[in-house]
Amino acid sequence: MKTIQSEYSQTIKKKLISLCFWILITIIFSLTFTQNALYDGNQNTKFVYGMKDAGVGLLHEDWLANTADPLPLFSLLIRITYNLFNEYFIYLYFIIFLGIYIYSLLGISGEIQKDEQSKFVLYTIFCVLLLIHSKAAKVILHSYIFTQGVAGQYITSYYFQNSIFGVLLFLSIFLFLKKKYYGAIISIGISCLFHTAYLFTAGLLTFSYMLIIFLETKKIKQPILLGLTALALVLPAVIYNRIHLGATNPDIWNKAIDIIIYERIPHHSLPAAWFDFTNVIQIAFICFALVLARKTRIFFILLIPFAGGLVFSLIQIIFNSNFLAFLAPWRVSVLLVPLATLIIIYKCIRFIFFRFKTTIQKYDKTIKMIIAVMIGCLCLSGIFLQYYYCTKHHARNSTQLTHYVKEHKASGDVYLIPSNDEEFERFRLFTGAPVFVTWKSHPYKDKEVIEWYNRYKLAETFYNAAAYQTCNKLQDIMYNYTITHIIIDKEKIPLQCKSFTIIYEDNYYILYRLSKNTLN
Repeated sequence: MKTIQSEYSQTIKKKLISLCFWILITIIFSLTFTQNALYDGNQNTKFVYGMKDAGVGLLHEDWLANTADPLPLFSLLIRITYNLFNEYFIYLYFIIFLGIYIYSLLGISGEIQKDEQSKFVLYTIFCVLLLIHSKAAKVILHSYIFTQGVAGQYITSYYFQNSIFGVLLFLSIFLFLKKKYYGAIISIGISCLFHTAYLFTAGLLTFSYMLIIFLETKKIKQPILLGLTALALVLPAVIYNRIHLGATNPDIWNKAIDIIIYERIPHHSLPAAWFDFTNVIQIAFICFALVLARKTRIFFILLIPFAGGLVFSLIQIIFNSNFLAFLAPWRVSVLLVPLATLIIIYKCIRFIFFRFKTTIQKYDKTIKMIIAVMIGCLCLSGIFLQYYYCTKHHARNSTQLTHYVKEHKASGDVYLIPSNDEEFERFRLFTGAPVFVTWKSHPYKDKEVIEWYNRYKLAETFYNAAAYQTCNKLQDIMYNYTITHIIIDKEKIPLQCKSFTIIYEDNYYILYRLSKNTLN
């Protein structure tokens, strides 16, 4: 009995040590990676539904917040966070997902070839991964060439959003290589439930698993069961999208798709807009990794998504398919580029350790010390850059104005803000005040996309109008919509319309309140 208890205690101790080790790795990786302040970039689109449901501010009166929710599970997570915890938990979520990401990459590197890998090799791989993912590398290179996909698409950005669930695709690959097949499929399913844009990539990845198992076992039952399990997991997301985001009718759908791919996101949707020499290098990386991995289990995991993405991308280019442009089959690169980079790093380091084995053993302690110093420097650079960018964020020109609105907003308010100004991307979420429209944040239901675009054009017409025309342009907006407040850049000529009251003014902006009977 004592022997059993002793073994159990040792097992628990080992697991606790392992957990502490991975927590340390996660902290180090997150320090070097860094993350932006809340309500940055796509958070302003992805958070709005969950924050509205959580009762944040007056978002229940905001037009966008009441459009069809494209991310119900993600919105539920945001709602729970704001209702039960605190908005600062968002930062913790991001750190946890970075931990899953680096854990998966290191795990995959240890499974690429089934032979004995020294801890020194993994330690070196970790240092290189730390370097290429660091904020310092981004600042120096001005590029995500080794860690993100083509067309400006990515899994890991610098803030928590639904795309970060793509790290579960890497976890899936690691679990598959460990022959934990259903765990791998569940990871894929969860990633798609939180971000349906991964459905195409997930389908190709699942097919690669099925093919590998079939080639290894010569049996069809298990691959078919895995495929059916994957389908069952993602089916709720497919059904939800069909019901809530499906086409109103072909004409409205086509018009909305044109707006999205040609106006809102051509940099993601049109190869002519995003393809450059950097992408050539990334494709070459993937091809080189395929050559290096040709005798390993990971070969088909890389090959099938690459072939599928390439074929459908070529079809889109040849036939100019709007549907495929919207689907963006090249999105598979968000998985393939980091995976190819990992394979190349692994193979290069393994070759160096084999080729110079005697020298490395001789200077073992010195090399480890150099790597430790590098990791320390990367952590310090991450802390410095984190502080620098957070300070810069809070020193924005619009900071004082947004704080004023946050404290003084009232039910019935609707703010007309500079719709295409990055200064005001976070205005809606930070203040909790309803906004007429912003370029950054758009709905996903076809008829609502058209309505959003019409609002945007009206707002831009007003802000770009000559001084003597602004009152007439504002009247065009207020003929069909309610506007109670307007923000004007102070560098522009102040509005001269009747029934306007200046309620706030600083060195950069003027905030006007409109009366109910405004304009003439």
